[in-house]
Amino acid sequence: MGQLTFTRMTPPNALAGKRILVVEDEAFFAFYLADLIQDAGGTVVGPFASLADALQAVDCSSERIDAASLDIRLRDELSFPLADRLAHEGTPFLFVSGTTEDVPAQFRGCPSLPKPVAGYQIVEALAGLTSGPAS
Repeated sequence: MGQLTFTRMTPPNALAGKRILVVEDEAFFAFYLADLIQDAGGTVVGPFASLADALQAVDCSSERIDAASLDIRLRDELSFPLADRLAHEGTPFLFVSGTTEDVPAQFRGCPSLPKPVAGYQIVEALAGLTSGPAS
């Protein structure tokens, strides 16, 4: 999986104007992620606890999604079909997960953060993904 480094220098508005998809099946952690994103000025799309709900949100959204935070294992399913869809659409994403087992070859170089993880690391990683030119 891709290695990320951090500086703790992320500005408080690092995600201002950005729409971030959150796919996480652990309710406490999902709301923690949502709070982090909102505190950094971002708008949360979700959170979604299932692959079907997240795919439907991506399919039905009329607004862009700037980046996504994906848990790999969502109860009894994996988020790789969603990662594949996001990659195809050019939407950057990172895996925030307690597991890295069974990661398909095409995703082994993707940015990832292992749980447990500090909040500033998540915000900094998402800010890095969204720092390119706006679409």
